[in-house]
Amino acid sequence: MKGTSVQISMTDALRPKDGIPDDEKVWVSYHGRDGQKRYVLTSRVYRDKYFLYAVCPDGSVMRLGECTSPIQLEQRFKVLEEIAKAK
Repeated sequence: MKGTSVQISMTDALRPKDGIPDDEKVWVSYHGRDGQKRYVLTSRVYRDKYFLYAVCPDGSVMRLGECTSPIQLEQRFKVLEEIAKAK
């Protein structure tokens, strides 16, 4: 997106404190311009299905959806647009 600053981290160390099953690996954490984590993208070990979670202010997560393509999840839930406008 033109003119936006978005931080995307790719590490399991940024796993939210609760709500993601242990058999899922965190691939991407999406942070707003304020540095707050907004979304987390995970998958099972075989990467046959991806899951998108919204990160709540208390650190818990809420599963938004699942798909065989992580890009389709980003597009369906307008992740990049949402984090770009987060203060």
